[in-house]
Amino acid sequence: MLNNKPKTLGSLLQEENNFHLIRLFAAIFVIITHSYAVRGMEERDFLYVFVNYRFSYVGLICFFYISGLLVTKSVLKSPTLKNYFWKRFLRIYPALWVLFFLFLFLIGPIISSCSLNEYFFAPEFWDYLKGASLLGVEYYIPCLFQEGYDKSVNPSLWTLPVELKLYLALGIAHYFRLFDRKLLVVCCILLVVFIKGFFFQEFWDLFNALPFLQVRIGGYVIYGSFFGLGCLSYLYKDKIIIDNRLSLFLLIFSIPLIVYKYNFFFDNFILPYLILALAFADLSRIKHFFPKGDYSYGIYIYAYPVQQILVQYFGTYLNEYTMIISSILCSFVPAYYSWHWVEKRALKYKYRV
Repeated sequence: MLNNKPKTLGSLLQEENNFHLIRLFAAIFVIITHSYAVRGMEERDFLYVFVNYRFSYVGLICFFYISGLLVTKSVLKSPTLKNYFWKRFLRIYPALWVLFFLFLFLIGPIISSCSLNEYFFAPEFWDYLKGASLLGVEYYIPCLFQEGYDKSVNPSLWTLPVELKLYLALGIAHYFRLFDRKLLVVCCILLVVFIKGFFFQEFWDLFNALPFLQVRIGGYVIYGSFFGLGCLSYLYKDKIIIDNRLSLFLLIFSIPLIVYKYNFFFDNFILPYLILALAFADLSRIKHFFPKGDYSYGIYIYAYPVQQILVQYFGTYLNEYTMIISSILCSFVPAYYSWHWVEKRALKYKYRV
């Protein structure tokens, strides 16, 4: 049930919200799409079949948009810039390092197809371990999952360096007081949005034509734009009205846009508003079915290795639907302990710097 009375986003941010629940479903959406990829199938999940949208794409939009909104709040509310970066560090790295340790040093040697000597002394093993810094992410270890359809260990981690650089960009913008010049921020973010929507291929070709600029810009342009829209939403939080009547109208208006593939307007303007409307809807009856906690990050980083293990040992018994259910249930177990034993405890130190 949506809020009956229209309120500004700024006032609603002071109230209880459903961001944890939305991000939980976003992580599940990524699992759904990857359940096809990990079995060597084209990522045409059942949402894609009907409306030409992959679940993973919708999930990542939710992640990056909500992150842009809440991290902008964090950078503006943090007492110092050092404290802001410290909080970002605590949110990302402790759980990630536990994942690397558990998987590379405990689980990996058990499920490896190589001897311990070959496993630990393979150059690719140490290259993969360097990915724990998020300065670069490797995807393959020769001794793991080489019999599977997809030989990558955890391709989901590609989004974390993107997210990290967006955090850095926000910190730099705050340091130079760019948020005081809102019009400049609006123009820059909307420029990226429109480049993505109308000139993305030309922009991509330009980078490919200049060797010194060759970087993986796809994720930064596509998902960085949603992060930027989240940033704008917070900057203009006192002017954005969350109204259930408008939400319902936009939801109905979205149907022909999706059917006739006018994705640009829906992706960048309607979907973010619907995310906000859902974030402040009364979902108390639904939330009772879910344990309290922020499990989305744990599910996201553990899910693909879990799926690879399921394929390795039970692949012949699982179709895409049983793979989805098994992956969700099995990924929730490490995510639960990651939140309660690592992430939640790490965040207790967020004001120590």
